[in-house]
Amino acid sequence: MLTDARPVVGPSSPSAPGVASDRRYTNLEIVRILAAALVIFFHLQQRFALELGLMQGFNTALGTLGSIGVDLFFVISGFVMALNVFRGDRAGRFAVARASRILPSYWLLTAVAALTTIALPGQFAQPFSLGRFISSLFFVDVEAGYPEPLISMGWTLDLEIRFYLIVTLCLFLLPRAAPRYLVLVLVVSGLVAYVELAHQDHIMYEFGLGFAAFGFMKLVEPGRLVGCALIVVGVLGVAAWQVGLTGAQDRWLAFGVPALLIVLGVLLLPQARHPFLKRLGFASYGTYLLQWFTIPVTVALVAALHVGGELAPVMFTISLVACVAAGVLYSLLVDERLYALARRLLTPRLSRVTPASGARTPPGPPRATT
Repeated sequence: MLTDARPVVGPSSPSAPGVASDRRYTNLEIVRILAAALVIFFHLQQRFALELGLMQGFNTALGTLGSIGVDLFFVISGFVMALNVFRGDRAGRFAVARASRILPSYWLLTAVAALTTIALPGQFAQPFSLGRFISSLFFVDVEAGYPEPLISMGWTLDLEIRFYLIVTLCLFLLPRAAPRYLVLVLVVSGLVAYVELAHQDHIMYEFGLGFAAFGFMKLVEPGRLVGCALIVVGVLGVAAWQVGLTGAQDRWLAFGVPALLIVLGVLLLPQARHPFLKRLGFASYGTYLLQWFTIPVTVALVAALHVGGELAPVMFTISLVACVAAGVLYSLLVDERLYALARRLLTPRLSRVTPASGARTPPGPPRATT
């Protein structure tokens, strides 16, 4: 899942072909929040069908399409990490930036989820356990023998954290003067080696597809026609898989490659310009996590209203909008402040040590992070 705070900015090399050196990929902010909405759509329609008996035909026909939101997150995350590597991020700065963004909200909401599970034990399939809580906090659920984190959709963060560790290790191993393309190749090689040797889910290859998107954008000029064509082909690719026209079994092929085409298409289109887009894209993370709370609440409210089948699409739409709106509100009121606090606490400590020698330097203003 993409968890970057600023608008995505293109490579800093003034001689980079294809994309301009100051290009901002603001369209990705829109894709982020749409990806979060797609995942909520996927989980919400399942709950409507299985728990309320509503929209069951819809669930059968389009049951898996919303899950492509996860694949979009992974491809975008890989693209942004490639940007960070190419602009010269070092291991410490990269790790601090990722921890500042991922951990505060995830730890807060995991703690709230734990308290909720304790207070309402009959509402959850698995009772609270301290071991599961701790393994969720440190992204080691599978290693600890649990099928998923306390916040179930956190399984994507388990994989994303592993990808971040691979990037951090590669940045640490290579000297600062190493060619950036060498670092990119090492990261992709490390990703493939980890997935195959550790028998990890092949969906992690979608981070590598994000690196491929970065390489593609270094070679081509933006264009509306090509961008629209790639988006259409990507959407048709997902639809073809849904109706059984493609035989791809691995998710990274069935959904990851179409997600790559959609992301490339969005990158090639003229970039939207609005000051709120940055905050809307930022809100995708909180929106994604908060659905663990908002979906059960909205489903319970719909159940209490005894809605008939004819009103089900209306109530589903209202529920979807409410879940997304609650996530955006949480981000504006809570998540942005948690991230700012984490940056204030962690970034100044890192900036006092120079990457080259490790010598202490006088305190100064925090270095900007992404």
